[in-house]
Amino acid sequence: GKALALFGLGAIGSPSAVGFAKAGMGELRLVDDDIVEPGTVVRWELGLDAAGLYKAPTLAGYIERNWPYTEAKPFVWRVGSPLHEHIDELDAMNQALQDVDLIYDATAELGIQYLLASIAGEHQLPYVAVSATAGGWGGLILRIHPQLTRACWICHRLHLQDGSIPRPPADPNGYIQPTGCAETTFVGSALDLEEVALQGVRTTVETLVEPDPQEWWDIAIGTFRSDSGRPVTPNWRTFKLVRHPRCPAHPGPRGSGVTENR
Repeated sequence: GKALALFGLGAIGSPSAVGFAKAGMGELRLVDDDIVEPGTVVRWELGLDAAGLYKAPTLAGYIERNWPYTEAKPFVWRVGSPLHEHIDELDAMNQALQDVDLIYDATAELGIQYLLASIAGEHQLPYVAVSATAGGWGGLILRIHPQLTRACWICHRLHLQDGSIPRPPADPNGYIQPTGCAETTFVGSALDLEEVALQGVRTTVETLVEPDPQEWWDIAIGTFRSDSGRPVTPNWRTFKLVRHPRCPAHPGPRGSGVTENR
């Protein structure tokens, strides 16, 4: 009985979409204007059969064929692109968000994260953002609930910047131009990146159905590789987010730090 708007259908967004269908999500709005590049199908949900096809309608069709109780609606649209002259962006955003229960952001683009987190706040919607670091060495889950979270997207970026919340590990040489892909991307295997998708789906399901949110965390930092890049047992550290002293979005008293969940 829940509806979800999912932005970004890449290496984390595509397995997340299928994970939501397996979890029984009532409706999925899948927003992405990209096509499947053959160079990165090693970590995309459907593999080489989908190469050259638009991600959103391809995933939507796959979900509806295999999990018919989930209604999957594709939106072939890139937020903020000047190339879509035939699309009214405000209208497209309103259609994507009409009567949804949560915004799930797998874009991994800071500008789009800021925009979607702000829109979620205006609509009083829970917001969950998922991202991974270069090499798939680590991941980050951010959950902002309009009634429960005491801080904002800017606060979380400032906490990461000053180290009061640790950054997930990353491969210092983790970017590459793969054969068959139009843009640079980062090295990272599905076996690491899907850890982020799984935790993102778990977090979202909890956010939508958990009747007692007292133990909720706001940020989870995942570690999947050591500092030398060796695989380690996946570990998630969770934190309560408080207002950052330098955040311009919050007047009045502000917290001085974060609390790590134990």
